[in-house]
Amino acid sequence: MENEKCPLDICDGTGVIIYEDNTYSECPCRKAMHFQNYLDKALIPVAYKNKTFDEFDPRDGEQKEFMLNLKEYVTLWNELCPQGMGISLISNSTRIGKSHLACAVAHALIEKYQKSIEDDLVVFVNITNWIDRWRAFHSRFNKDVDDEFIDIVEKQKEIDRLCNLDSRMNNCDLLILDDIGEVPGTPFVNSKMYSVIEFRTSNNKPILITSNHPWDTIKSKYGDDGIRIVDRLKEKSANYTFIFDHAVPRRVKKKR
Repeated sequence: MENEKCPLDICDGTGVIIYEDNTYSECPCRKAMHFQNYLDKALIPVAYKNKTFDEFDPRDGEQKEFMLNLKEYVTLWNELCPQGMGISLISNSTRIGKSHLACAVAHALIEKYQKSIEDDLVVFVNITNWIDRWRAFHSRFNKDVDDEFIDIVEKQKEIDRLCNLDSRMNNCDLLILDDIGEVPGTPFVNSKMYSVIEFRTSNNKPILITSNHPWDTIKSKYGDDGIRIVDRLKEKSANYTFIFDHAVPRRVKKKR
């Protein structure tokens, strides 16, 4: 079977560079392939796979300072991770770069610290998508219908997928929770949110959140659990909470 062409035009497609003296080294294309696999495992959305710090164009001095502090967080990761120190990116509006910066943190951590595909360094979860998957499961499989209408095998597969995701959310090194506060609170939503946040903060596992709502609004979204959710998030991101007061729509830096 013929090897695929090296995307960097360096090796013969094997991922190995062989020199005239019969020594060899790994081609950069293999590292790039590994990196893409790490991004896939981290569940970084396709639209955000190229959202790095270099691609971020700060709209003002405030955003530039935020970005520099987030770079510092990456540098201090080995010190901050055992403390459970996370990040909160909050604004009153959309399209100012919070999710971009969150994924830039993920990119930088993966590039600097991920050693193998087995490492569960970062997991990115959009709150709306996560809750919608659980709701779809309950809607499809928990109806009062005869068993003959339920695909038991598919039901088990989906519950396994959902439980695997929940387990990764609890146990990965950094959990990114995107768009907290976008899903209206219900007993089910409140319970799911509090469960993952309480587990991680109690076990010193960092959480990075983005939200288009101030703390008080987030608190009100989740009923009686809202106070505990916000208190835990604020405590564990005390040194890395960034409030985007200047809600100027962000543009991606143009490539030259």
